[in-house]
Amino acid sequence: MKLKHIVIYGLIAVMLVLAFTACDELFGNKDDDGDTIELALWIYDDTAHVSGYQDKDKISGAVVIPSTYKGYPVTIIDSRAFIGCTKLTSITIPASVTRIGDWAFEDCTSLTTVNIAEDSQLQYIGRSAFYGCASLTSITIPAGVTEIGFYTGLGDEGAFSGCTSLQSVIFETGSQLQIIQTQTFMNCTSLTSINIPEGVTSIGGLEGGAFRNCSSLTSITIPASVTSIDDWAFKDCTGLTTVNIAEDSQLQHIGNWAFEDCTNLKTINFATGSQLKTINSWVFRNCTGITEITIPASVTSIGSDVFYGWTSSQTIYVEGYASEEASKYYGNGWGSSWLNGCNAIRKYWNGSEWV
Repeated sequence: MKLKHIVIYGLIAVMLVLAFTACDELFGNKDDDGDTIELALWIYDDTAHVSGYQDKDKISGAVVIPSTYKGYPVTIIDSRAFIGCTKLTSITIPASVTRIGDWAFEDCTSLTTVNIAEDSQLQYIGRSAFYGCASLTSITIPAGVTEIGFYTGLGDEGAFSGCTSLQSVIFETGSQLQIIQTQTFMNCTSLTSINIPEGVTSIGGLEGGAFRNCSSLTSITIPASVTSIDDWAFKDCTGLTTVNIAEDSQLQHIGNWAFEDCTNLKTINFATGSQLKTINSWVFRNCTGITEITIPASVTSIGSDVFYGWTSSQTIYVEGYASEEASKYYGNGWGSSWLNGCNAIRKYWNGSEWV
């Protein structure tokens, strides 16, 4: 019986050795002394994983990840694979890669370029995947990406949070992404351009803050597919001047603090036939650059302090109520707290004119 157990354990050991194949050289990658650096790869379930470098301090310059390893496709960049490779300047990711793991390139502070091959099969970009890549200037996200990792409060951040040099984000045509998650682009202070793809339904996720403090962002278009702009989504976007909401918009909910302290915001127009139902608290607090705004008749609930800090040079048009008293009535109105701290002029539609 003991001999049988020994044979079984020996077979298991052999299988594990075969399953987990490590270290091989990645040709063309050299350290500062010109020596070849070994890139650790391993094989599991007929696919190859990239687990990074054994000596991260030595890697510098451009790295090209191979598409195959020992005859197997390279499909996964493991969690923390390149974390803290501060001299890495460029990474080329083959089309075979389907997953970039959590923290994969976190704090690669010299990384300026991410080249993802055409016809990429990439589906997942992990939590904190590029967090703190302060030199990254642009990123193109393949159409097949269905999930971008987000802040959970468990030692992670949004996938591109803190990429302070990131200027442009491009989603490929036909993007399958549905949610721009919590803090995905938070503190991307150089971001000036992003096209939110049609098909996205939520901006912000459960904890919000998707574009918080993107202070160089000047305009944003919300596609018709979006039903929810969540908490803190665009808070502190001090350069934002225009929010374009698409015709036939399905937007129903705007979360707390969504546009708070967007002090240069001048225009936000809700489409004719708006489906908007809820405007939560503090949404437009201190948005003192807006000259006028119309609250659609579809809105049934407004939180407190929504227009806090608004001045007498601003005007709020309310389509759904004929008078301020009606809007404050608790039976079928919004209550009185929605006007806390608001000195803006209010106009109400009585069916024939604004009064």
